[in-house]
Amino acid sequence: MIVQYDSLTQEERDFLLAFEDDTNESPWEVVTDFLRNAVYGFLFPLKRFAAKQHPEWYISSRLPVLYPRPDGTTGQVAPDVFVARAANYLHDYFHVEEEGAVPAFVLECVSSASAQRDTQDKVRFYGLFGVEEYVLFDPCSEFDPYADHAPQLHGYHRAADGTWAPWPLGSRGELQSAVLGLTLIPHGQYLWLQDAQGESLISVVEQLEQQVHEERFRHWRAKQRLEEEVALRKGLEARLAAVEAELARLRG
Repeated sequence: MIVQYDSLTQEERDFLLAFEDDTNESPWEVVTDFLRNAVYGFLFPLKRFAAKQHPEWYISSRLPVLYPRPDGTTGQVAPDVFVARAANYLHDYFHVEEEGAVPAFVLECVSSASAQRDTQDKVRFYGLFGVEEYVLFDPCSEFDPYADHAPQLHGYHRAADGTWAPWPLGSRGELQSAVLGLTLIPHGQYLWLQDAQGESLISVVEQLEQQVHEERFRHWRAKQRLEEEVALRKGLEARLAAVEAELARLRG
């Protein structure tokens, strides 16, 4: 489905006109190792699955998706991962008018730099744009007690009446994707895929690699917390010394 601007309100048209492009210079486009690992850990198993089961899908990552704005200019958005029912060949960009389709499925991996855009602006944008399922995954929140984000995995989808609505999680905190025909399960810093038979699409080698990455992250985070605690203690000691010095001065 390609968005029909005639059906939009003026306020919705204004929002689309004001929506900023995803570019290499955008502050929210900073990619950390954690985000890159999460994206690749999802993308490669999905591509292997699609090659066998759905060769008609086009799947890409961080590729410019070009779309017409209400005023006739061209906008650009670059999802971390997207799936479109379109010709499967190598692209320099994905032009929705030329392809005749918008991405049906979109995944954005959330970071502190992209949280505002991913969890607010893009929720509305993808809803107006015609996306069927939008998944948000925060690869680090489970390991970071100081994180102040939404749940590690959540999303939005087309409800039965066609409205854009929050996507209910299952009992394991998973999402059942109707577009992909797969279950998305948060597993530490990674988002695992499970087919209709309950088989994981992640190979044993990939599982071991992911475990190594997560152990490295735990070590790094523990070291970072220790450094934060040492800095805090030094600050408190300095303040205490200043107070004691002031008391000594007043007594004198």
